[in-house]
Amino acid sequence: MKKKLFYSIISCLLVLSSCTDLTNNLQNPSQPVPSQGDIDLVLNSVQLNFKDFYWDLSNIGASLTRQEVLFGPLYKNAYSAQSYDNAWQDAYQGVLINAKTVIDNAPAQKKYTHIGIARTLQAYTLMTLVDFFGDVPFSTAFQGAANTIPTVDAAKDVYAAALAALDSATLNFNKTPGTPFGATSDIYYAGSIANWKALVNTLKLKYYMNWGQDPANKTAAVTAIQSILTANVLIDAADGSEDFVFSYGTSYTNPNSRHPKFQNNYTTSGASDFIGNWFMYLATGAEKTIINSTVKYVNSGGAINDPRARFYFYRQNGDAVATVASTALPCKTQPTPSWYANYQYWYPSNGMPFCQLGNLGVSLATGYWGRDNGDNSGIPPDGQLRTTYGVYPAAGLYDDSKFVAISGANAYKLAGQGLGIAPIWLGSYTEFLKVEAALTMGVTISGGTASALVAGVTKSVEKVIAFGTTRSGVTVPAARITTLNATSATPGTYPAGSKQLYYEYVKASFAAATGGAGGQLDLAMREFYIATYGNGIEAYNMYRRTGYPSGMQFVLAHDNLDAGDPFIRSSYYPAVAVNRNSSISQKSGVDVKVFWDQNLPLQ
Repeated sequence: MKKKLFYSIISCLLVLSSCTDLTNNLQNPSQPVPSQGDIDLVLNSVQLNFKDFYWDLSNIGASLTRQEVLFGPLYKNAYSAQSYDNAWQDAYQGVLINAKTVIDNAPAQKKYTHIGIARTLQAYTLMTLVDFFGDVPFSTAFQGAANTIPTVDAAKDVYAAALAALDSATLNFNKTPGTPFGATSDIYYAGSIANWKALVNTLKLKYYMNWGQDPANKTAAVTAIQSILTANVLIDAADGSEDFVFSYGTSYTNPNSRHPKFQNNYTTSGASDFIGNWFMYLATGAEKTIINSTVKYVNSGGAINDPRARFYFYRQNGDAVATVASTALPCKTQPTPSWYANYQYWYPSNGMPFCQLGNLGVSLATGYWGRDNGDNSGIPPDGQLRTTYGVYPAAGLYDDSKFVAISGANAYKLAGQGLGIAPIWLGSYTEFLKVEAALTMGVTISGGTASALVAGVTKSVEKVIAFGTTRSGVTVPAARITTLNATSATPGTYPAGSKQLYYEYVKASFAAATGGAGGQLDLAMREFYIATYGNGIEAYNMYRRTGYPSGMQFVLAHDNLDAGDPFIRSSYYPAVAVNRNSSISQKSGVDVKVFWDQNLPLQ
């Protein structure tokens, strides 16, 4: 042993440049420190953790805004503290801690683009945590053993930190990295720095739309929004090339890379998720037509159909009343609650939808069947009967009225096999935010409000229609595509079902709308809401900011006058937070508002 040590010392003396420090190899390989990590792999973890965080809260936002069912039966018990554990862990044990590792260690390697991406995803995560929870830990978090009980920061301060992160992202994107940034390190934009810069500016627009709801911030927010819109470096490309999405794959196992909604609903026993009846009602049942030269939403006899409906929803069954047993659809034999039946929209209606859309006598409603808001009754044997996710965004089946149930061992091979997307931010959302900013904050937008609204609808419809062939490989009948793309030199002469007819309808509706519940903001936010399918986060934020769309279906147990069961304005702190951190106290209830929520009436 002594002889070996002697030779080691002689070797170091002879090759002094390579072993002047014997401590270099003393780090335990089983306990690596952050600085030893491969920054490319850490950034990869940030991006994947971010995708999971997004879905955790998107699903909750979707149920709160009736895009999916809220089982309830009441708001105050719809979600327990444990319901938010995954989101919290994906944020703090995933996105934020790994982003910090990139931010702290990438400068030494001059990997500035890595920092920019980490800062951007950090900012989105911080804003979304505030949007759902309010005050959350940040300034004293991520200190390891030095502080195992970080305190919460004021929501406004966390928002400010998010804005600072976006500013830092821009600075780093403008630097030249020490080595070329590889496209394989970028899951979202394949190395396009221009797209990341557009995302940063768009997230600032999103930031100021929320932050500016506080009256004390409104003037500054309007100035900032006006500046952002003037610079016009945003996610708004007509071809969707700038859209911020996570793209799924088709691998069934090892790993399962398919879209979550495809995984849940294209199984041997059919669908598992329930789409909200009210959302389907708005996208399909609340048909549109022209009555006495006045364009408005109506509830029967419509001729203008939303071109997205057949791509959004797949009906496994064509008649939810005549052919389905009450064991599969128990509500078909139950009376409509009075608070549904007696509700009057600002357009002619038979009340809120209940059980299935055929109850409303809507010509297009046959077979549209999900679940009512707050229905916590047992799950009937309807997996191969209920309406489920279609082409967009899950890469499922196109609804061509053949009404074939999803079943069998090869269900996972149907349609696009789950080659879908998470629509985290789309160009259509940017246009809708412009409309909202103009109508609620007095911001001036280029081309006018109506133009931005039509642009938002157009970008949404075009993306959804093209999604089947350009992204997911789903076959859409050629005749249907021909109808959708029908052209005409004379306004109003497009065939029913044409996307151009729908665009004309939106433009005319907006021009004809007056104040009150039937005003322009309601119309615009209905279109925004329909376009957010697959993104419950933006639907939830928009609903709290504006109070629209109006007339959302009440919870099944009561109407919106029940003061003892208010709408969920923010979420309970997760169980993993309050049980493991004595610095965090659980909220008194779900009616605790985040700082920018101005307490508009919600139902």
